[in-house]
Amino acid sequence: MQREFNNPDIRELQAAVKRACQPTHARLIMEGRGLVAKLPRDWILANIEQVGRSVLNFADYWEYGRFLEVLEAIEAWELIRKFVGEGLVSPEFDVRDLADLWAQRGTTSGG
Repeated sequence: MQREFNNPDIRELQAAVKRACQPTHARLIMEGRGLVAKLPRDWILANIEQVGRSVLNFADYWEYGRFLEVLEAIEAWELIRKFVGEGLVSPEFDVRDLADLWAQRGTTSGG
C-alpha cells in the first residue's frame, strides 16, 4: 500500500534523507532522492535543514556531499550556500575540499 504524501510526517523525510545520503550504492541513493522529491516542496524546504542536521554526520564527507546533492536536486540554493560556507571552515579536510569544489562549481548561485 502506497502512502499519500499530502500530510507528510517528519519521519518520512528523515528516512528519505538517510536513504539519499548514507548508502554507497547508487540505486539506494537515487531511491532516497526520489522519496524526498515526492514530498511537498514547501514542506521539504521548511524541514530539510533540521532533518539533515539530526540524522546525518556532516563531518563525514560522503554524507555531507550527498546532502548537498539532495539540496541541489530540490533547488535549495540558499541552503547550499549555507552548507558550503560551513563546509569551508570544517575541521575535516575532506569536507573542506568538497565544499571548495562546490563553491568553484558555481552551483551555490542558484543555477
